Amino acid sequence: MAALNSNRLAAIVLAALLCGAASGEREVGQPNAVPDFAALGLPVSYDVAVESFADMRGGILRTTARVNGAEVVQYVYIEELAYGVEDGAVTLARLRGVAPDGWPIDIDRTSQVTPVAAPADLAGHRFLWECGGAAQELQIDDLRYAIDADGRLRVRGLRGVLPDGGAVAYDAPDLRTRACVVDAGQDCVSDPDNECRYGIGCVEAFGGCGCWGLAGSCTWRARIRCINNNCYSPMVCVFRASDNLCHCVGPHQVCQNASNEITPGAAQVVCSLDGGYSVADNGFARRLMLTEETTISLVTYGVERCDDLTGQGEAKDVYIQIWHAPSFPSMAGAELLDRALDLVPDGTAFEVRTVSMGGLTLPPGLYVLEIWNNDSTESVAFWPGLNEAGQEAPTFWRSQGCGIPEWMDLAALGYPEMSVVLCYDGSTAATPPWVDRFDHYPAGSYMHHQGGWKGWDDSSEAGALLDLEHWQSPPQSVNIAGPSDLVHEFVGADEKRWLFTAWSYVPADFQSACTGTACGSYFIMLNTYNDGGPHDWSVQLHHDSITDSFIRDGATPVSTPLVRERWVPVRVFIDLAADSHQVFYDGEPLGAPASWTAGVYGGGDGSRNIAAVDLFANASSSVFYDDLALRRVGDTNCDGLLNAFDIDPFVLALTDPAGYALAYPDCDHMVADCNGDGLVNAFDIDPFVLTLTGG
Repeated sequence: MAALNSNRLAAIVLAALLCGAASGEREVGQPNAVPDFAALGLPVSYDVAVESFADMRGGILRTTARVNGAEVVQYVYIEELAYGVEDGAVTLARLRGVAPDGWPIDIDRTSQVTPVAAPADLAGHRFLWECGGAAQELQIDDLRYAIDADGRLRVRGLRGVLPDGGAVAYDAPDLRTRACVVDAGQDCVSDPDNECRYGIGCVEAFGGCGCWGLAGSCTWRARIRCINNNCYSPMVCVFRASDNLCHCVGPHQVCQNASNEITPGAAQVVCSLDGGYSVADNGFARRLMLTEETTISLVTYGVERCDDLTGQGEAKDVYIQIWHAPSFPSMAGAELLDRALDLVPDGTAFEVRTVSMGGLTLPPGLYVLEIWNNDSTESVAFWPGLNEAGQEAPTFWRSQGCGIPEWMDLAALGYPEMSVVLCYDGSTAATPPWVDRFDHYPAGSYMHHQGGWKGWDDSSEAGALLDLEHWQSPPQSVNIAGPSDLVHEFVGADEKRWLFTAWSYVPADFQSACTGTACGSYFIMLNTYNDGGPHDWSVQLHHDSITDSFIRDGATPVSTPLVRERWVPVRVFIDLAADSHQVFYDGEPLGAPASWTAGVYGGGDGSRNIAAVDLFANASSSVFYDDLALRRVGDTNCDGLLNAFDIDPFVLALTDPAGYALAYPDCDHMVADCNGDGLVNAFDIDPFVLTLTGG
């Protein structure tokens, strides 16, 4: 790929932002650039208010590249972007980023041009405007930006004057498009009191809902769900009752606030003992009613402003706290369970920050998640991020300095619409369909009490590190080595047919270790798992460098040559109704189908249940895993349901696997393998029909 032409960027980049945004339309024939950058593992920003050039990080810049003498539209992932003023004219000072193919972009003119801090600082200066014809110098009166829900950096407003005295005034409509939408309607389903059986099933036809079968009847059921048409991995589409809309949020993220946008001046309820100059102690909180065991690994919260008033540039200590509060909103009996310190830099403004928690697993019950700062009177002005965009539950506040030592609903203080920006990533035992690409965790972090993963028998020493050098999907995979014995539990996978997929990578220098007679690094699936026991194994596979084999353990072990230095799919087709399973390694069957409940060596009496997956190093050197998934066979649109909406994607998987991969990037066309022979072909049609009709 050709590098961007830095000589022309001084004028083109800013103009391209303005011209490209003014119509509010995407370029004809230009694909949305965001998926390319998401595929590179870069954290794309969405719905961000841009107050400074630093806020542009993570956005997608539309600019111009010179390739083979011609100018073409080029998208750049922004790592750093800044403008300055040279001889009264606005010019590019710094652009550092990544092109969609991973090519680095690095233009540094700061030795010639001093960058300014924010777009507002460009007011009173001029730039070369090349929109719609001859270039003209426009003097800027006002310039505002935002990053929209597609991740694109857009102009929200422009005021200026041309040399002939003509005024330019542009105010964009809301450029923050909805990234996923609500599908509200009705589904034609079996009557729960008189199930439609023995045929095609319930079909919507001729304006009615009829049973195309030999027995039973059908009925209408209200449908409210999200269509995940524009959320890019690892974002997911979630319906929120507060505004009856769908939103793209991080995986496992729970927010009671409808928006993470921070409204200037919204933190007026903060306790200050000197008229708003500095702040006393303040705690802003959400009440959490957990109905199942939950692990809280990450918390995101908003900061409107943080300033060190002493002039020393010191960071402010802010704490994210999790309380067990059986008497909420009273503090009586409250117990502090987890606390994480976040040092907020001096000068932070309008920023949503992420804090890693201790990974505490909480049993069902009533808890409080709180942003808390100690008394900083006369030293620090810290204002948390709030807005009035709506919320699903109240925001609570307390301050000893202002005489409110216990949590109080802001509505009782006269602020019924005020909502604190505060969310958490909470994982529970996974309910299929389940996919983990290890992409949304902190880079290189330790996997124990993150995303539902934990060490065997809940041992922290048996966790595993994420690795940034090896991955099937960027930016990282999990490294199973040495003491690693990493477990993920499942609930709800106790009937029908399932496909478990894991991609593994064995380095050239992989070395097995032996514990007694057990040698190698293991991939295990269990039908029963509990911390401390009982445990019951159904599948046990291992990588063995001694024999250079990949082995399926059993009464009669089966082996195949070990593949090194290439990502290889390991798939297990599980039919719980038939009590059978089949293993496939690199697309080929490994041994014959066997009983699921009889266990690895046969003769057992386990459960018709998929309880957990276990990645066990057994003291061996590194084996890397990525893109693990547990999906229902036949659920070809990957929405967790088996119904008529799976028919078209099934046909596509059967006739055009490449087209299926493009249409359903978060799915696996092998879920169309309804007869479990490791192939997707015409022999899967009848089993697919039986799957849809309950057979």
